Amino acid sequence: MGYDPLEKKRPLKAWEKGGTNRAATLQIMTVVVCGALVILVAAAPHTVPALKRAFKDWFDDKVRRPLRERHWRHVAEVSRQLPRFSCADIGVDLSELHTHVLTLERTPDRRKELAAALDAASIPYSLFFGQDEIEDIAAPITNHYAGARTKELITGQGYRVSSRRQYWLDLISHRKNGTLSGPLSAKLKQRFEFASKISFLQLMHRMISKSWKYMVVLQDDVRIVDSFAEKLHTALCSLPNDWQVLHFNACNERMGEFVGEGVRQFIEGSCTLGFAFTMEYAISVIYERAPRSDHRFDYLAMRGGYLEGAYIADPPLVEESGLRSAAHIGLHTPPPPTS
Repeated sequence: MGYDPLEKKRPLKAWEKGGTNRAATLQIMTVVVCGALVILVAAAPHTVPALKRAFKDWFDDKVRRPLRERHWRHVAEVSRQLPRFSCADIGVDLSELHTHVLTLERTPDRRKELAAALDAASIPYSLFFGQDEIEDIAAPITNHYAGARTKELITGQGYRVSSRRQYWLDLISHRKNGTLSGPLSAKLKQRFEFASKISFLQLMHRMISKSWKYMVVLQDDVRIVDSFAEKLHTALCSLPNDWQVLHFNACNERMGEFVGEGVRQFIEGSCTLGFAFTMEYAISVIYERAPRSDHRFDYLAMRGGYLEGAYIADPPLVEESGLRSAAHIGLHTPPPPTS
């Protein structure tokens, strides 16, 4: 259809007109956009983290968690199809598992109940005196196994006392009296956790030096369940042959599906109350996970990277006795004599 000069035209909008109207409109739009950008930048310290958290929560809920659940279901199916661990060479007294009770030499009362229960069950065991947090920790050990933050916190520098031992005893005393500052409390906590980590690693080094295939470690503050030896033997015989660690109990645990009688997948948790493990597991923790790390031992042993070959007893084989773990002994037991 041709051009009709009599056709009625609609009025032009301001931004469609030339000259000053169009320029004014562009200026207004520019000011609005720039103002919005200024507001966004000014609010960024508050809004960006919130947006990141919201996106992370959404991504975890809609993408990561379903993928993880699918992965662990697949792993469980594979584990159920694996041959069972050959436990024929492990007797009912568990002597082949080289059971050790991890404790401190200065805290005999903590281990009395567990020692009596093991004796009553005719389970052979050894006491292992771990690294005492109030005693000096050799510099080569600290240099190899402590991360930068741990080294900074556990050295005790900047406090003039006659000995490092007295320094930590003073901190413990202030902690019990409620007069310990936040930074010093963090220092003390890190010291306890590092000493606990070293204690477990010393046990694993002993296992390797003795060429033991398996080891059981029990914290001195746990109670074993009735018929502990029989139930542990049954659980071991039900494990897939790819197992590297069997946790007897845990805190804040995430468990997967059952893969055998009394054993389930172990995904993550905390609190190393008691566990059985292989030499391969010990080597992995000592040489791959522990060096120059600021993490607690239970993170290295129970959470880092979601361990394959990790299982947990269900129902549990040990229970907490109400005492605190070896990583916090100094906060809940009388300090030893200073002489």
